[in-house]
Amino acid sequence: MQDTIHHPGQDSAIGDRADLMGSIVAAGQRAGIIRPDLETASVTECLHILECLAPAAGEADLPRQERGVFSQDRAQPCWEISMAHVCEQSSEWLMTHAGKSTSGLFFDVSKMCDAVFIIKLIASPWSDTILWNIAAMTPADLRQEHKEAGMPEPLINLVHMAAQADARFLVLDSDANPLEGLPVYDW
Repeated sequence: MQDTIHHPGQDSAIGDRADLMGSIVAAGQRAGIIRPDLETASVTECLHILECLAPAAGEADLPRQERGVFSQDRAQPCWEISMAHVCEQSSEWLMTHAGKSTSGLFFDVSKMCDAVFIIKLIASPWSDTILWNIAAMTPADLRQEHKEAGMPEPLINLVHMAAQADARFLVLDSDANPLEGLPVYDW
């Protein structure tokens, strides 16, 4: 059996950390950022909650009603992109992973109806600094993890473009208009 070294104040520090994370979760629940039944969150999730609670640059002086619709405290940028920009393999990947935990890939996928997917991007923008501070990785490392998870390249490109633009949600909708400059797939 391995001996553990106990430092004075260690229990207090652990308790303080748990209290802090609990307070962050409660604040996220009050703001409608996370589910009300969530009892705990990881460090990454707590960082994202804090990020959502903090006003974006230039928003601090805006009246609350002008800041956005998804949160009482901060606008949550959303990209709506036509499913025409999604290849068949990407659509199949999204179908397979919708509702399953993909947060290790820094996003979660939900299927809303037959032709609408919502991708919740975590810790965007995916810059060197943000990803390094959260997970000791770069955007190139994350792109490689996406490839290793079997994501098709066109989907990786869309998700990374949205994250680099600081979007929090990527909505893939068959009713949305195609965007000029993005590849269109006919399947």
